[in-house]
Formats: sequence, C-alpha cells, structure tokens
Amino acid sequence: MRFLGTDVGGMVIALEGEGHGGERKRVDWSLIARRGHGPLIPAMPSVILAKRLLAGALPTRGAMPCLGLFTLEEFLAEVADLDIKVQTG
Repeated sequence: MRFLGTDVGGMVIALEGEGHGGERKRVDWSLIARRGHGPLIPAMPSVILAKRLLAGALPTRGAMPCLGLFTLEEFLAEVADLDIKVQTG
C-alpha cells in the first residue's frame, strides 16, 4: 500500500468570516509532520479518547463524531515528542 501515500503529511486551513464586532477576520493554521510521523496524525484522536475513557474522564459514550471531545492543546500534548509542528498566522 506504500504507493498510496508517504510517511510525511500536512494540512492548511484558512477560515474567513466576521468577528464579534462585525469586522472581517481571517485565521490561517497549518500542520506539518515529518520523519515518518504523518500516519500517526489520524490515530491521535483515538489515543486521546482511549486515555480519557480509561481515566473515567469521558463524559459521553457510544458511536459519535469526536468533534468537541478533546482540545487542540490535548492533541499537541499527545504529539509533543513527535516531529509534528503547527503554526497559526
């Protein structure tokens, strides 16, 4: 399956809209994973949620989207020892 991808990865997200006062706002966010750590990115939510489940700290259970069940800070703490960098601009 190696021909389907590589072991590095990245993503760029640009959000545009209005701020609380009606002013135009734009936020750019990027993530880069190197040294073979790209394939670990999609697995991290399950690692975070499994740890919370074992600790009894998961407020809901069952099949559902994981949206809102953990924070970006929790994700970054989980990948802190990997070559994964994020930038906001």
